[in-house]
Parts: sequence; structure tokens; C-alpha cells
Amino acid sequence: MTAKSLDLAGGSCEASDGDNEETLVRPSPLCATHCPHSLPLHRGVLPRQNAAVARPPGACRPSRAHRLTPAMLPRTLWLLVDGLSFELLRAYTSAQPDSTMGRLWREQRVRPLLPLAPNCQTPPSLFTIWSGCPPERHGLTGAEVPVVAGGDPTAFRNGFDVWPRDVPMVWDLYAARGQTVRTCAVPFVEPLRLFPRLLSATEVFSTPLAAPALLAPGQRLSLPALQLDLRVRGGADGLRLEDPQGRVVWAARLHGPVLPLPHATWAKAGESHRALALQTVVIDDQPQLVFLGYHAVKVHGRDAERRRMHGRARPYVAANPGRLYQERRLGVSLRDGGTGAAETLLVALMRHVHDSFANDIRWAVEGHDADLTVGYYPLINQLSHQILCHAVRPDGSFSGPLAPAFLRVMGWLDEWITKLRRSLPDDWRFVIHSDHGVAPVHWDLHPNRYFRDRGWLQRSSEGRIDARRSLVFFHPAENGLLVFHRQRLQEAGLTTASVVEALADAVASAGLSGLGVLQGVPAPFGAEWESGHYLQSPAGVRPRAAIDAALVCRSQRGGDHTVYADHPWLRGALLDAGPQPWLAPGAEALALSDLMPQVLERRSAVPA
Repeated sequence: MTAKSLDLAGGSCEASDGDNEETLVRPSPLCATHCPHSLPLHRGVLPRQNAAVARPPGACRPSRAHRLTPAMLPRTLWLLVDGLSFELLRAYTSAQPDSTMGRLWREQRVRPLLPLAPNCQTPPSLFTIWSGCPPERHGLTGAEVPVVAGGDPTAFRNGFDVWPRDVPMVWDLYAARGQTVRTCAVPFVEPLRLFPRLLSATEVFSTPLAAPALLAPGQRLSLPALQLDLRVRGGADGLRLEDPQGRVVWAARLHGPVLPLPHATWAKAGESHRALALQTVVIDDQPQLVFLGYHAVKVHGRDAERRRMHGRARPYVAANPGRLYQERRLGVSLRDGGTGAAETLLVALMRHVHDSFANDIRWAVEGHDADLTVGYYPLINQLSHQILCHAVRPDGSFSGPLAPAFLRVMGWLDEWITKLRRSLPDDWRFVIHSDHGVAPVHWDLHPNRYFRDRGWLQRSSEGRIDARRSLVFFHPAENGLLVFHRQRLQEAGLTTASVVEALADAVASAGLSGLGVLQGVPAPFGAEWESGHYLQSPAGVRPRAAIDAALVCRSQRGGDHTVYADHPWLRGALLDAGPQPWLAPGAEALALSDLMPQVLERRSAVPA
């Protein structure tokens, strides 16, 4: 990283990777904001404001003005809309120019966001946004992060599990200044180190106790983790659920989409939202019951009990209904010659997801008692992964048969944003943005099949990649990483460039041109491996790690975002939606690592 100077409230700070001396400094709030490493935080301990702390390598060097100018950070509602592409926003605002997002577009209160490099999947993108750190510092390079386990470099771990806990996030910066925080379904939150400034934090993405399911009359809704065993029955009055004794515990016409859990299940059902979400549907002229899955919700913070009581009898649908669509449980899909009924049903089921996350954030905002409220909203990303390819045509135009479905869902988002906006005090900032866009996908690419056929990839007796004998492989983490063994590559008379060129020629022969590589953060595999190359697939192509599948085949997904590329649909979107503008107008795309400094700048970026 090159040194960069920042002018903040009369002070300046210079960030440089080459500065390793250790001195005692008094980091100001904004210095810590722009260089998070200058404010070390530890689990359960918050440093006193202006307390002397050791400056680690690479930290900012505050000026005297910096050290003597403590500042409160702006009161902010920060909404992360996962997967919202700038092109999708453009399409919606063009179709609905008088909507709230349409007016923000006309007022030039929107900006495109560059996808993160080398990998623009959700964990590294979110961590970069809320920490201000680039991947070179935080080390997250995908939804799954390649690691070495037992000497095997093909292992990986989930990015939401291995994030660096010593890096302070934006909510840590608020708490360190004595300002209060609420978070809703947000990862990377350490409740103990926010005490006593954390008012509430909902934790909804725990290990699911039950996955979504589609059930016909006569089948059982069995949830061993909750000690529930119910049978679906049908009749003239619609579907119902009966317990083992034949007693009706839920009937569609009487109870609607909610089944409160019995008290006996509460010990394992989480701290709030102890209810199941159900919906009756008709598929191929047959009545079916959709169960939308169950996650145990936890609530942290000083105001946790009030939050628990608020949602105790309401479902929280954190599971993705797209799983049922992907398994072809919702009917014949468009890609298989369907009429669009399966996709229409998928969108209808997504309404449960929208309501769950929107209500969580609405409750956190309505009291106006937190200085920072951060919410996460996954619906656009979930839907894009399944059906975006049916909304965006190969020429990039938003005119496919499912374009109206996306506009409908964007309408839900716009209506919710409108209500939030009307409720905010005049001095609040309302920041809405995505972590990445999603590009439409039509094809899957399997580089390991090509490497296997050339004899460059060897398999173990279990059929997996044998890294001890292979000279190249596409990593099973599916974060885009190509891994080369330096010595074996040399012994074969090959180079990384010649291997990539050969793969690109094979893919081009299959009708897909434009494959390349991007240099990025190397995986920590040791000197024998060259592990800093990320595969940039051709447009409309998703890379996969399977060994035996065809080199190129039709994809079962509708959209993807893996490795950075200059693709218009991969760009994210930023909206300045607060009562008073703070974002400087401009058309150039912003980097994710620049978001936090801009949002937290005390002065408005818009001239009075």
C-alpha cells in the first residue's frame, strides 16, 4: 500500500506499510477511522478515550491537531443490501423514476462501487467495508478461505469463521467514543468488546436447526432439534399439521403463515422468534406446504430483553428459499422449459425473507436511541444467484422474462427505504449500499477437468485432488484461486503463463473467450507453491472445482460474483438517502475500502 495523506479536522495522518517503529500515541477517532489498526481493541475491553496505546506497524501517525481534537461520529443508519448491482438500480430507477430511489438517482445521490479485488464474494467485501482494511491486511479471500490443514493446501475454512478479531470494525470505533450501537443480522460483531455501548445485536445466521422443506399431505415435518414431529394433512378446509396424537396444531385458514413453538421447545429454539414460517402453495395442481427453515436467533446488548420480547412469537426467516428452487422442488424452471411459475413462487417465498430482515432493522431504528444502527439485508443477492440470468439478456439489457420480478422485489426495497427515511431525524445520515453486484451466469467452467486430462492434476485414492503429486489445480474453495507447484511446473517445462494460455485456448474452443488471470493476495501455502493467481472467467461463466464434470456445461445458477472483473453488473451501488445530503456528487466508482472514511467524515461532503 502506498502512503496516503488525509486531511481531517485540521490534522493529517500518513499511513505507510514501511513504518515499523513502536511509539506511544493518542489516536483520535478519525485517525482510527481511516486506519483501523491504530486503535487496538481486545475482547471485552474498550480503551478509554485518548488513552495512550502502542502504535503497531503500519498505523497512522496522528498530528498534534489530531491528538487534541476528539470528535463524535455522525449518527448513522447504515443499510447493507447484499448483491445490489448498480445496473439493477439503474433499471429500477428508469422504470420507476418517481420512486424514492428514482428521486435519489435524479438528485445525483448515487454512486457505483467497484467490486473488491481479487475476490468479491460476501465475507471479504463486508469485512473491507466495515473495517476499512483491504484484503492484503485482513486476509479474507473468499466465502471460503484456502488454508493448509495437515499439510494439505486444498483445505479451506468459512470466511465468517476466520476473520481477524484484532481488527476493529466501525461499530468498535463508535463504542470507543462512548457512542451507542445497534446491529441487525450483521457478521463480525463481538458483543463483549462493545459493552456497555451495545444496545442490541441480533445474531441470526447460526447453524440452522432445520432447512427449508416442501411437504405433501401425508408427509412429516420432523424437527428433531426442536423435538417436533408433525404430519401434514389435507382436506376441504386446506392443509393442517397434526401432532402424533392426531391433534391439530396448525391450520392454514385459521393460523395464517405462523406456527408458534410450544414452550417445551424454547430451551433449544433460541432467545427470540420462536415460531415457524409456513406457506401453502399449489404445484402441478397439488397442494403443498412450504416450511421456510429455522435458525435459532440470539440477541445481545443492554436492551436485549426488550428486543427478545418484541420478536418472540414471530418467525425470522434467515434461510434461503432459493435452495428449494435449486433442487427443482418448486416446479419446472425456465431453464428446463417451464412457464415461469416456479420462479414466481420463489419470489413469493422471498417475501418472508424481506419481512424478517426489514422488521428487525425497523425495530432497531424506531427508537432513534443509537448513534449507529447497522443492518444487513440479503434478499437481492439470494434472488440474483437463482434467476438473474432470466432477467438480463446476453447483450446485457435488462429485458428478460423475469425482469418484472426483480422490479417487483426492488419495489419492496424502495417502499421499506421510504418508510425508514421518513422516520429519521434531520441530523442522521442514511447510508445504503451493496458489497458487490451480481453478474448473470449461463455456463459453468471446470478447470480441474482440463488439468486432469493433461495429466497436470493427480487424484488421491478417494478421488480428491492429490496436492502431493499435482502441478496445478483450481482450489476447492472456489474463490478463484489457481495454485501451482513451482518445482513440478519447472520440471514439466511449463510456466504459469503457458498453463493459463493452454486453458484459455481450450475454453475458447468450447465457444467462450476472454479467460485470464488476476494477481492478488497469495494463499499462505509456503514457498513451494505459487498461489497468487485468480482465474477471471469469461463473461457469463462461473468457475467450479469439480474434477469429472465437463470442461464447460450449462450452469444451474442464475448469477455469480467470484473474482474481480470489469463487468458492469459486478459493480455495487451506493445511495445517500439521509434527510441532508452528505455524499459529494460524482460519476466515478468508489472502492469499498474508501466507504467507511467517507461515511464517517464529520463534515458534510456537500457544500452548504
